[in-house]
Amino acid sequence: MITLSSALLAFFNSRPQNVLCAELYTVTLRPGLYSPAGATLRWTSSLYAISLGGNLYSPGPPNFKHASLRVETGLKTSDLEITIEADDSYLLNGVPLLARIARGEWNFATIEIERAYSAGPGQPWIDKVPRFMGIVTDIGDIGRISVPLTVKSVSYLLDTQWPKDTIMSTCGKVLYSTDCGALASTHQVSGAVQSTPASPTVNGFGTTLTLADSYFVGGTITFTSGNLAGLSYWVRSYLHANGIVRLQTPALVAPSPGDTFTILPGCDKSQTTCSSRFGNLSNFGGFPYVPQPTASF
Repeated sequence: MITLSSALLAFFNSRPQNVLCAELYTVTLRPGLYSPAGATLRWTSSLYAISLGGNLYSPGPPNFKHASLRVETGLKTSDLEITIEADDSYLLNGVPLLARIARGEWNFATIEIERAYSAGPGQPWIDKVPRFMGIVTDIGDIGRISVPLTVKSVSYLLDTQWPKDTIMSTCGKVLYSTDCGALASTHQVSGAVQSTPASPTVNGFGTTLTLADSYFVGGTITFTSGNLAGLSYWVRSYLHANGIVRLQTPALVAPSPGDTFTILPGCDKSQTTCSSRFGNLSNFGGFPYVPQPTASF
């Protein structure tokens, strides 16, 4: 059910002769790409920027194209094909938007479409109405200036039958989530790229880190200076010797010696790691002492 604000309700009840509307697009990237909380990007189909609800929506590019939206009762899930149009001249933090999408930065992002209303050109925007919210589940072939996205309504998550807690020896909680209880701010470590034992590459590099082997495996590294500033990557491996960090996916460019970063340790979901690395045993979600379903005698 869509609920109109009192301002919009009064506007429509006044039977206005002129109504101007524009779509608002809010894209929320999954955590770990720009920051532990993810990044939120906002655009509008209007030729001019729109400020509503304390948020600023910028005019394209990028431009969003999609089929007509339908509102239905019930929990029926629906897909929406959205085409994002932008050429290489449109950059986000110095990187073309389509290149970021090609690298998977929009995988499982949330896209919300709203409609804003005004009494006409030059008149203030009154309020907005939600139209659609979904999750990017598939990215099509990326062209020179466009890419198609398949966006499923968030209600599709209700189709997944999954218990809240699964009985298994390892912990099933998401690291640094509220359920986990470990604080990213407490365990975050700062460091810098160095030129030893070899020059940095897009896949790995030496650092000033000195913690034990594998300490950061499965964690994320976020660059705070240099050409990669603001970008985050998953850590595939970490060695104490020379603080060598290897990335799960190649970086956009190789970092330079002296580039700074923050890095979060990962977790192998074991009881030992939960206790020794995070001091978080009271929130451990595994069941290591449950007997195995089969046994040999």
